[in-house]
Amino acid sequence: LEVSLLLDDTQGGKLALLGDEELIRRQKGRCKGCGERISYSLFRFDRNYSPCRYLNGIFCRRWCHFDEKRAIPSRVLHHWDHQPHRVCRQAREFLGHIFKSPVICVGIANPAVFDQV
Repeated sequence: LEVSLLLDDTQGGKLALLGDEELIRRQKGRCKGCGERISYSLFRFDRNYSPCRYLNGIFCRRWCHFDEKRAIPSRVLHHWDHQPHRVCRQAREFLGHIFKSPVICVGIANPAVFDQV
């Protein structure tokens, strides 16, 4: 799985446009990271997956998702939302790697953000 910097607000300000069940269906019942089988259950205590709010996919809890949270750059940039959200291991590593790097020119990506500060 290749992770890259995502800055577009493709979901109109929402964390997820699709529910877990629909994401699992679109992923053909497989983890987006490693391909392990995902079992959907209406009861949260026996599900073996978690959503990644950065990559907008479902990831297995065995290898790819450890319920860790990080601020999502597009949410900070477009909605001034610094709240940490659940991310998969791959997204956590990527976001940790770029955390202190000047990779976003905020004035170009969203000039209106300075009006909110």
